[in-house]
Amino acid sequence: MTLYLLGVLIAMTVAAVHWAGKLTNVVLKIIGTMVLGVFLLILGLGYLTKLGLL
Repeated sequence: MTLYLLGVLIAMTVAAVHWAGKLTNVVLKIIGTMVLGVFLLILGLGYLTKLGLL
């Protein structure tokens, strides 16, 4: 019984770590996309300002 509970605990831990990894990947992708978007927006605004459109 104790070995069974230990096995379940290990399986749950592995699953939790696996899902945490997936979740972290998704969050990092979202943050990366947002950072890239903001960077491109600032770059675009800077370029437009340089052209004298804004």
